[in-house]
Amino acid sequence: MKPTSFRGGRFTMQTTLIVVAGLPGVGKSFIADRIAERIDARILRTDEIRKEMAGIPQNEKRYEEFGDGIYDKEMGEKTYLEVIRRARDCLSGGRSCIMDATFSERKYRDLAFDLAGELEIPFLIVECTCPEEVVIERINSRVEGGKSISDATISIYRKMKDHFEKIEEDEVRVVVDTSGNVELMIERLATYQRTITKVPDGEGDRDFFGVRA
Repeated sequence: MKPTSFRGGRFTMQTTLIVVAGLPGVGKSFIADRIAERIDARILRTDEIRKEMAGIPQNEKRYEEFGDGIYDKEMGEKTYLEVIRRARDCLSGGRSCIMDATFSERKYRDLAFDLAGELEIPFLIVECTCPEEVVIERINSRVEGGKSISDATISIYRKMKDHFEKIEEDEVRVVVDTSGNVELMIERLATYQRTITKVPDGEGDRDFFGVRA
């Protein structure tokens, strides 16, 4: 099946899957929250779901080494698969969904893309970036405050940066520098989401929001 338009059925015109991706400290959760306010989407955060699955209170800190403990490869895969499962349930009910996670491995971004194609709904990756000095300031502030659900430290940030699989041009993405004024980009994203007519078909160009990153 090669869908060329999105005309309702069990979904509304606004039902959309958005992946908010990027390294720790780049402002993913802030951007996810701002988008969700505009499009009435459910947010699925790996930080929350990982601790829920591990039976750990959301406010309990786990400063593990990179790839250890609840952040090892096995738990990471379980967490992303659970995010995909919950997103499927949300989207199938006709509500837009935002996945808030690092998405450092392309295979998980592709799973999200494939889900959108399967459900015949629009898809977009919002890649969050900002200067490293801003990231360091944000992470240090979070660690000192102790209120953020994230367990990322500067050491974890740097190791994840080394292992992050670049989001390529053939992936459907818009890049947001969160160190500046992001309101215009948020409004643009909300506008795209309201006017989409193309959906993933698994073939050719992945530019389904009518823009090129």
